Amino acid sequence: MAGLSSASSATQSAVPGTNVPPISFPGIVSGIDYNSIITKLTSLTLLPTTQYNQEITQINSKNSELIKINSLLTSVQNSLNALSNPSTFAAFTGSTSDPAVLTATANGQGAASPGSYTIDSTQLATASSVTGAVSSSTGHSMTDVLTSDSINPSNDGKASNTVPLDESFAAITPTNGGNQRGQVTIDGQAISYDVGSDSLQTIVANINAAVQLATVDPGFTATYNATTDEVTFSSTDQQISLGSQSDRGNLLSVLKLDVAQVNNTANSGSVTSAGAIGGINQATTFTGANFAGLVTPLTGTDGSFFTINGVHITINPSTDNLAGVVANINSSAAGVVATYNTVTNQVTLTSKSTGPQGIVLGSVATGDTSNFLSAVGLTSASGGTSSVGQQAKVVLTSPSGAVSSFFSNSNSIASAIPGINLNIFQTTTTPQTVTITQDSSVAIAAINTFASAYNAAINEIDAATAPPVIEQDNADNTVSLTTSTSQAVSSGGILYGDFSIVTLKNQLIDLAESIVQNGNTSFQSLSAIGLNLDTSESELSASNAATPGTVTSGPVTVTQTDGTSGAFTALDLTTFNAAYSADPQVVQSIFNAADGIVSGFGNYLTSITGLPTTTANGLVGTIPSTSFIQNDENSNSSQITSLQDFITTLQDEANMQADTLRAQFTASETLIAGFQAVAGQVSQLNSGL
Repeated sequence: MAGLSSASSATQSAVPGTNVPPISFPGIVSGIDYNSIITKLTSLTLLPTTQYNQEITQINSKNSELIKINSLLTSVQNSLNALSNPSTFAAFTGSTSDPAVLTATANGQGAASPGSYTIDSTQLATASSVTGAVSSSTGHSMTDVLTSDSINPSNDGKASNTVPLDESFAAITPTNGGNQRGQVTIDGQAISYDVGSDSLQTIVANINAAVQLATVDPGFTATYNATTDEVTFSSTDQQISLGSQSDRGNLLSVLKLDVAQVNNTANSGSVTSAGAIGGINQATTFTGANFAGLVTPLTGTDGSFFTINGVHITINPSTDNLAGVVANINSSAAGVVATYNTVTNQVTLTSKSTGPQGIVLGSVATGDTSNFLSAVGLTSASGGTSSVGQQAKVVLTSPSGAVSSFFSNSNSIASAIPGINLNIFQTTTTPQTVTITQDSSVAIAAINTFASAYNAAINEIDAATAPPVIEQDNADNTVSLTTSTSQAVSSGGILYGDFSIVTLKNQLIDLAESIVQNGNTSFQSLSAIGLNLDTSESELSASNAATPGTVTSGPVTVTQTDGTSGAFTALDLTTFNAAYSADPQVVQSIFNAADGIVSGFGNYLTSITGLPTTTANGLVGTIPSTSFIQNDENSNSSQITSLQDFITTLQDEANMQADTLRAQFTASETLIAGFQAVAGQVSQLNSGL
């Protein structure tokens, strides 16, 4: 009754009509509650609105179902794209006799020729590189004399190996491992040291004396070679052992013994620094102590730059160190990978791309404003050496016996076997066999995607249009419109009776069973390649007959009858692979011929959904001004509007009826009140006589 009354009184808010006064006490004179009478009469007038609202709810459910079906059909359209692509039916796979040497993969650049190929030899592609000069040309040795750039002026003029280790030319910054003295264990003997006060010379002497004790290793000797800038530990009595869990500091790293090879025999041993102890310190700023160990100090200011392959790398000697510059080179667009070898103290630039392409250092046009490249020995003038990369190569013998060589700047060669990439992992002269076969998995996946989308749409349509199941109670179980009583066992689908959707389903089935005119009588349909429609469909019926004279409900029995539900069965892979092996182009034509599956479904579904069907060759179908399903929705929406108009009309009529009755009751109350007044006066006159 909402909206039928404009009364503001809480007691009158549910009273129908618009002429209800703010405060009303009806029936005071007559004693008749005429508001209750009006309410009941109004309820009878509005009774059809309940049915109308139920119909509106049902029609809205129909539109929701149509939207769902439209979405599922759109998925069918989307699945046609892969089927329309020729590469789906031109996939090949390759196998090799040794995948560790090379592999073969389809590249989608044309059809490959199945067969067996022999790769007589392979050669890996390599990258061009530039390696910096030897350590002695770019970084100071531990025997070099400290100058005015040293940490402590009192050390000026002294050899680096005679000053405290942390003030020397050591390439790795020495530490004690905390505020206490450092400790290193050699042949089981712990030796303490202080990098802030002990020089390399002192530390080597202390190690020598401590380990030579008769109770430790009397045959032990620790020496420093000034020529090679290396330390050697050797013993004629026992094997050499380095370090322990209790050690503090990084002395073994500074001496480059932690990465050196230990040469032990049964009762003797030796180990020598893996590289020069002195050199460039990659953790120290270029203008810091000892100029970071560089023989040639770095010049330039903030904003200075050097050039690699035409790319400017900015550098600030006051704040940058070698580790930071290496990182900046690697993150730039120079196309090289920079590394610093802490063993050899050399910087190397390696091209990110393989093949014989050069690495250009410096810029003739703009001129570098930093001498970094020469300071670290990368330029040819400063001792750098270049290595030009080589191409990858395969020597192939084709099935016909022809021998050819193929090259590539990368380790993937696409020119040797059409449609196939040969990916090389090793250089070898051992012959390798490459076998190329057709790959049906891509086509199978595309067909299964289409069939799955199609089945989802068909199954939804089947459920939406399913008829209701009614259980009859006649003695002979026959239907009599006049005598039988029935009970709904299954309500059926929301679109039951929608002939247009049934027509849609039938058209989809016709398209799935269509014959393609491709000139091949063996393979002209989906069923010919193993994609078949099912051969039975479900039929619902009541599980038990009702007892005559009673109404009973019960479960629904599902039985299978001859015919088709319209859904595909699983793709028969044996049939498909046989057809595909016989002629993949013919299989493709079933989908991509002028009257093929893609064209048939694409054109039809575009008109149904109103959405374009996208294929490898462009859009298929003409988009209508109003699609098939949208037209169905519009028809339903018109019914909803009509029902809402009926409801509004009934509400208006109910209000008018209520107002008229209330006016009549009010007039009768007034008339009764008048009669009562006259009767009172007559009574008074009679009592006075």
